[in-house]
Amino acid sequence: MIFTEAKLTNGQSIRLATLSGTVLDPSGSPGPSGKKGGFWLLDKEGKESFVRAVGIGIAVRPGHRVSLVYGAPSAHVEGALFGAMNHTTGDVACDIMKLGTALRSWRLDVAEGKSFLIWAFAPCLILALIAFASPSARLDTRIFAMFWSAIGGFIVGSLAWYFVGFRLGPQARLGELAAQINALGTSALQQAGD
Repeated sequence: MIFTEAKLTNGQSIRLATLSGTVLDPSGSPGPSGKKGGFWLLDKEGKESFVRAVGIGIAVRPGHRVSLVYGAPSAHVEGALFGAMNHTTGDVACDIMKLGTALRSWRLDVAEGKSFLIWAFAPCLILALIAFASPSARLDTRIFAMFWSAIGGFIVGSLAWYFVGFRLGPQARLGELAAQINALGTSALQQAGD
């Protein structure tokens, strides 16, 4: 497989590659080392490959033309299967989120740290300034109140980020990046069938 580079809107580069061929036997016959859960694919050069395609989401039969898309972060040598297209039936399934915890190795930049800092330190700073601005208290009392207000603001802000901010920021950005990768994968699959 030959990987090509693609750039996401967050500036990160990913690599995509496709493998196309004709399905030989999708019946679950064992592949190399007795592995099951895939099918044999014959490419146009006449090379047979066993494709371990558990959970890709398309049905295949012998004789169907199929393309598979693999993806990886730009630094990785090998890619993970995350989509397929049955050109005979027109079925397409492409979902990077099916990689589950393996997607963490892609290290998609969703600005998680920046989001946490904003959510945790904004209330910390605001409450500390309010506590310090009290004109009727002595300076040492205001410093003491500022210290404990800052700690309380940090705790409240951290909890707010965990329950709300993470979903509004990093998780939403991950959804946007996943949609971009899925669109790139679907496009690569469609081009592979030409």
